[in-house]
Amino acid sequence: MRSRFMKRLQWLFALVGIAGIVASLILPFSGGGMGASIGPDDPVRGKMYFLAGDVNVHIAVRQGGPISFYVFDWNDSMEMVRTNSLANVSPIWSRENITDYEGVIATPALGLYSFIVRSLTNESGSFHVDISRRLPQSHIFMPSVCVTAFGVVLGVLARVQTRRKPEP
Repeated sequence: MRSRFMKRLQWLFALVGIAGIVASLILPFSGGGMGASIGPDDPVRGKMYFLAGDVNVHIAVRQGGPISFYVFDWNDSMEMVRTNSLANVSPIWSRENITDYEGVIATPALGLYSFIVRSLTNESGSFHVDISRRLPQSHIFMPSVCVTAFGVVLGVLARVQTRRKPEP
Protein backbone atom coordinates (compact mmCIF):
# COMPACT_ATOMS: atom_id res chain seq x y z
CA MET A 1 0.00 0.00 0.00
CA ARG A 2 2.70 2.41 0.99
CA SER A 3 4.87 1.70 -2.05
CA ARG A 4 1.90 2.27 -4.38
CA PHE A 5 1.33 5.68 -2.77
CA MET A 6 5.04 6.52 -3.09
CA LYS A 7 5.06 5.43 -6.73
CA ARG A 8 2.08 7.63 -7.55
CA LEU A 9 3.57 10.54 -5.64
CA GLN A 10 6.89 10.12 -7.45
CA TRP A 11 5.20 10.17 -10.85
CA LEU A 12 3.05 13.14 -9.89
CA PHE A 13 6.06 15.24 -8.86
CA ALA A 14 8.11 14.15 -11.85
CA LEU A 15 5.35 14.93 -14.37
CA VAL A 16 4.45 18.28 -12.79
CA GLY A 17 8.14 19.22 -12.79
CA ILE A 18 8.64 18.21 -16.42
CA ALA A 19 5.50 20.13 -17.42
CA GLY A 20 6.91 23.21 -15.69
CA ILE A 21 10.23 22.85 -17.49
CA VAL A 22 8.47 22.60 -20.85
CA ALA A 23 6.25 25.59 -19.97
CA SER A 24 9.31 27.69 -19.09
CA LEU A 25 10.60 27.11 -22.61
CA ILE A 26 7.44 27.71 -24.65
CA LEU A 27 5.25 30.21 -22.79
CA PRO A 28 4.27 33.04 -25.13
CA PHE A 29 5.33 36.62 -24.55
CA SER A 30 2.84 39.37 -25.19
CA GLY A 31 4.32 42.62 -26.35
CA GLY A 32 7.33 42.50 -28.56
CA GLY A 33 8.46 46.05 -28.79
CA MET A 34 7.64 49.56 -29.79
CA GLY A 35 8.52 51.96 -32.52
CA ALA A 36 7.66 55.60 -32.95
CA SER A 37 8.71 58.98 -34.19
CA ILE A 38 10.02 61.58 -31.79
CA GLY A 39 10.75 65.21 -32.33
CA PRO A 40 11.09 68.63 -30.74
CA ASP A 41 7.36 68.84 -29.94
CA ASP A 42 7.16 65.36 -28.40
CA PRO A 43 10.66 64.26 -27.28
CA VAL A 44 9.51 61.46 -24.93
CA ARG A 45 7.72 58.18 -25.78
CA GLY A 46 6.92 55.23 -23.62
CA LYS A 47 5.06 51.98 -23.20
CA MET A 48 4.26 49.69 -20.28
CA TYR A 49 4.92 45.96 -20.21
CA PHE A 50 4.14 43.21 -17.75
CA LEU A 51 7.42 41.36 -17.28
CA ALA A 52 7.93 38.06 -15.52
CA GLY A 53 11.70 37.89 -15.82
CA ASP A 54 14.70 39.27 -17.64
CA VAL A 55 14.25 40.31 -21.28
CA ASN A 56 16.47 40.68 -24.30
CA VAL A 57 16.26 44.10 -25.89
CA HIS A 58 17.45 45.57 -29.17
CA ILE A 59 17.21 49.34 -29.59
CA ALA A 60 17.85 50.97 -32.94
CA VAL A 61 17.59 54.61 -33.99
CA ARG A 62 16.39 54.69 -37.59
CA GLN A 63 16.51 58.46 -38.17
CA GLY A 64 17.79 61.39 -36.18
CA GLY A 65 20.27 61.63 -33.39
CA PRO A 66 20.95 59.54 -30.30
CA ILE A 67 18.34 58.70 -27.67
CA SER A 68 18.20 57.83 -24.00
CA PHE A 69 16.39 54.67 -22.93
CA TYR A 70 15.00 54.12 -19.42
CA VAL A 71 13.17 51.30 -17.65
CA PHE A 72 11.09 52.23 -14.59
CA ASP A 73 9.13 50.12 -12.15
CA TRP A 74 5.45 50.84 -11.49
CA ASN A 75 5.99 53.36 -8.66
CA ASP A 76 8.58 55.42 -10.51
CA SER A 77 6.46 55.28 -13.67
CA MET A 78 3.51 56.80 -11.86
CA GLU A 79 5.72 59.44 -10.24
CA MET A 80 7.13 60.38 -13.64
CA VAL A 81 3.63 60.69 -15.12
CA ARG A 82 2.47 62.76 -12.12
CA THR A 83 5.41 65.21 -12.20
CA ASN A 84 6.13 65.00 -15.96
CA SER A 85 9.82 64.94 -15.09
CA LEU A 86 12.68 62.46 -14.81
CA ALA A 87 14.22 64.40 -11.92
CA ASN A 88 12.64 62.59 -8.94
CA VAL A 89 12.68 59.03 -10.29
CA SER A 90 15.40 56.42 -10.50
CA PRO A 91 15.34 53.93 -13.34
CA ILE A 92 16.11 50.26 -12.74
CA TRP A 93 17.99 50.29 -16.05
CA SER A 94 19.11 53.09 -18.36
CA ARG A 95 21.37 53.85 -21.29
CA GLU A 96 22.23 57.36 -22.45
CA ASN A 97 23.31 58.61 -25.86
CA ILE A 98 22.67 55.42 -27.86
CA THR A 99 21.95 54.84 -31.52
CA ASP A 100 22.12 51.03 -31.41
CA TYR A 101 22.11 48.70 -28.42
CA GLU A 102 21.54 44.99 -27.86
CA GLY A 103 21.58 43.39 -24.43
CA VAL A 104 19.67 42.07 -21.44
CA ILE A 105 17.51 44.05 -19.04
CA ALA A 106 17.35 42.41 -15.62
CA THR A 107 14.07 43.02 -13.83
CA PRO A 108 14.11 42.59 -10.06
CA ALA A 109 10.59 41.17 -9.71
CA LEU A 110 7.44 40.21 -11.56
CA GLY A 111 5.42 43.32 -12.42
CA LEU A 112 4.64 46.28 -14.66
CA TYR A 113 7.55 48.23 -16.10
CA SER A 114 7.60 51.27 -18.35
CA PHE A 115 10.08 51.61 -21.19
CA ILE A 116 10.76 55.29 -21.87
CA VAL A 117 12.64 56.75 -24.85
CA ARG A 118 13.82 60.37 -24.80
CA SER A 119 15.31 62.26 -27.73
CA LEU A 120 18.58 64.03 -27.03
CA THR A 121 18.41 66.36 -30.03
CA ASN A 122 16.00 68.99 -31.30
CA GLU A 123 15.47 67.19 -34.59
CA SER A 124 12.84 64.69 -35.61
CA GLY A 125 13.72 61.04 -35.67
CA SER A 126 12.43 57.53 -35.28
CA PHE A 127 13.44 54.49 -33.28
CA HIS A 128 12.47 50.86 -32.82
CA VAL A 129 12.76 48.66 -29.73
CA ASP A 130 12.45 44.86 -29.96
CA ILE A 131 11.80 42.95 -26.73
CA SER A 132 11.94 39.19 -26.32
CA ARG A 133 11.91 36.79 -23.39
CA ARG A 134 15.04 35.11 -22.16
CA LEU A 135 14.69 31.36 -22.32
CA PRO A 136 14.17 29.47 -20.17
CA GLN A 137 12.11 31.63 -17.83
CA SER A 138 14.05 31.11 -14.61
CA HIS A 139 11.13 31.85 -12.28
CA ILE A 140 9.36 28.78 -13.71
CA PHE A 141 12.37 26.68 -14.71
CA MET A 142 14.21 26.49 -11.37
CA PRO A 143 11.22 25.45 -9.20
CA SER A 144 10.27 22.90 -11.87
CA VAL A 145 13.74 21.38 -11.79
CA CYS A 146 13.47 21.12 -7.99
CA VAL A 147 10.04 19.43 -8.19
CA THR A 148 11.34 16.99 -10.82
CA ALA A 149 14.39 16.20 -8.68
CA PHE A 150 12.11 15.62 -5.67
CA GLY A 151 10.07 13.14 -7.74
CA VAL A 152 13.23 11.30 -8.77
CA VAL A 153 14.44 11.17 -5.15
CA LEU A 154 11.08 9.75 -4.07
CA GLY A 155 11.43 7.08 -6.74
CA VAL A 156 14.91 6.14 -5.56
CA LEU A 157 13.75 6.01 -1.93
CA ALA A 158 10.78 3.81 -2.88
CA ARG A 159 13.08 1.37 -4.69
CA VAL A 160 15.53 1.24 -1.78
CA GLN A 161 12.66 0.68 0.64
CA THR A 162 11.21 -2.22 -1.37
CA ARG A 163 14.63 -3.89 -1.74
CA ARG A 164 15.32 -3.74 2.01
CA LYS A 165 12.07 -5.39 3.04
CA PRO A 166 12.75 -8.82 4.54
CA GLU A 167 11.31 -11.82 2.71
CA PRO A 168 8.41 -13.48 4.65
